[in-house]
Amino acid sequence: NGAVTFTPNGNCSPSTYHSFMDEVFTGPLPNGLVNNNFLNSIFGSYQHTHFSKVNYPTGSVNYQVYGTAPCRKFVISFHNMPAAGLFPTNCPPPVPLQSHQIVLHELTNVIDVNIIQHDNCPANDPIESSAVIGIINITNTQGYSPPNRNVGSWAATNESWRFAPAGECMYDT
Repeated sequence: NGAVTFTPNGNCSPSTYHSFMDEVFTGPLPNGLVNNNFLNSIFGSYQHTHFSKVNYPTGSVNYQVYGTAPCRKFVISFHNMPAAGLFPTNCPPPVPLQSHQIVLHELTNVIDVNIIQHDNCPANDPIESSAVIGIINITNTQGYSPPNRNVGSWAATNESWRFAPAGECMYDT
């Protein structure tokens, strides 16, 4: 679905997977989560994606580490993920595609979100057509999102956003 979450208990077992991935938003970050499944998370281009429900064989999620310590980057890539809503009929053909990356920079707590392509899903249900770019803390009390990317229906191509902490560095080299 285009998110990376850091759950404190690592709870993403097969028995909880379906409900975990079916988070919906009723409003912007923070406090817009309905099920609180994505607390402590990064939303790269979060929207319901279901390549298993749509005949689109090129969708993939990959990751790789680039560079050498202490300046490595952990890159998670979502490529040609079809936005199908909860059901394929929610997004009429052609199937909207999402391709983006989330880049975690070692030691700095800097997060880059690179949107290659995010096509709008013109579903009848505004919850299903909503997408978000941003970050949220573990208590759902702080969240940050770029302008016009905080839970809504939008399209984007070749745009990048950086989330960086403010203040003194909290690491020792």
